[in-house]
Amino acid sequence: MFNLLVEMTCPQHGIERFRIKVMRKLNMASDEIRLRLRTRPKAEIGRLYVGRHVTDEKAKEYVIDYLVQKGMIEKLISVRILA
Repeated sequence: MFNLLVEMTCPQHGIERFRIKVMRKLNMASDEIRLRLRTRPKAEIGRLYVGRHVTDEKAKEYVIDYLVQKGMIEKLISVRILA
């Protein structure tokens, strides 16, 4: 289990930081990645469930691709892996 630290620009606060908990699941396909969204206070990524053969970098790329699809890539400053 590890965390991803996402830093984004925010018009109200300057910089917004949040962590995404990445959990390995053994009862999933070994290369599968599943996303669980947090609903409150706003819809954002809560957890990322990954199979046993998914690397840390692959999980990081998945989060970046998700932000690109949602149109939030302009606000993205950095995504870091925290042990």
